[in-house]
Amino acid sequence: MKRICIRIYQFFMKVASIFLLNKKQLVYKGEKELSHLCFDLSKRYKKVFLLIGPNIKKRGYELKIKDTLEKFHLNVFVYVSSSSEPSVEMVKEGYLSFKENDCDCIFAIGGGSILDLAKAIKAISANKSKPFFGLLKVKRNKVALVASPTTAGTGSEATLVSVIKDEDKVKKTIISPRILPDFIYFNPAFLSSLPKEVASSAGLDAFTHAVESFISKGGSYSTRKNAKKSLLLFKDNFLGFIDDRSDYSSAMNMLLSSYYAGLSFTRAYVGYAHSIGHALGGAYNIPHGLAVIHSLLYILPKYGSTIKKRKKQIEEILGIDISLEAYISSLLKKCDISPLNLEIDENKAMDLALLANKETIPLYPVPKIFDIASLAKFIKEIGEGRYEN
Repeated sequence: MKRICIRIYQFFMKVASIFLLNKKQLVYKGEKELSHLCFDLSKRYKKVFLLIGPNIKKRGYELKIKDTLEKFHLNVFVYVSSSSEPSVEMVKEGYLSFKENDCDCIFAIGGGSILDLAKAIKAISANKSKPFFGLLKVKRNKVALVASPTTAGTGSEATLVSVIKDEDKVKKTIISPRILPDFIYFNPAFLSSLPKEVASSAGLDAFTHAVESFISKGGSYSTRKNAKKSLLLFKDNFLGFIDDRSDYSSAMNMLLSSYYAGLSFTRAYVGYAHSIGHALGGAYNIPHGLAVIHSLLYILPKYGSTIKKRKKQIEEILGIDISLEAYISSLLKKCDISPLNLEIDENKAMDLALLANKETIPLYPVPKIFDIASLAKFIKEIGEGRYEN
């Protein structure tokens, strides 16, 4: 009965998403379209809160954007976050600076963590002291949000989700269409200085988004169409991109692969690969992309016949004559990524399973629902690098 209630809830969420996710984002590609973006912003806003992380500050990616914004008579306040890993404290500090400088637009340049921080600052600017973690708790406000990703993986620019560490260093989510970016600026030059391991992790995160949304019970023709676009761009560009991040063509295509995957999972959601990945990543400081791809490789066989049709379709999209699991294993080898090697005792595995279950149920329309004891077993085996391909 409980599982029936969960599926009913997920059905109504799928229907509700049709009405909640009808916001049109404006997308600008490359340096040639930066002026168009700044002109459009100048017609509506007065002062821009230019949010960057410490790594972006070192590379100076914000300078050209700041100059162009000022050419269109926009005031700009540059805010450098103290870390690239967002926490509740950082959200509060960022909002205080945003408010003190009387800004009405946030322009975030960075990876998924910086974009998540920007979304959370928008959320707290709307809610003030009221809670914003969880589903649909963000109030309406007029603050604009521009997202400019510097990694090709999170798809955060296309999603209504923000992941923030709370005071106990547990990753929690904000889910609301009111934090969805209004404008997106893609510049492949921002990806050129990415270390290979970061580019690999981010790309595998995008791949996991596309796969999980494609097999989701909450999927539709539209979400699978976007997931397919993402997978096609991934298969043609991922390996070339991680070998040469300065190849602007493959970099732009990976940005778009990440974006389409984001559009897909925003409606269809992700699954256990992400909820388990969040639990493992938070507990053991594992890069997000690596945590989710290892979890995906493990969980796919556990779904069994429930994903047989969709998995076959993914294999056809990728043009492979091996299983999807074998394809993922080959990607990991080509990226020099080893299996996890963690010592997770039963009590810790149970704690992480509870976190993963809380994130998954009832929101994620996973192909198959597992009990907490099974999740604890899965987490222990993922940590030990045990997979059944």
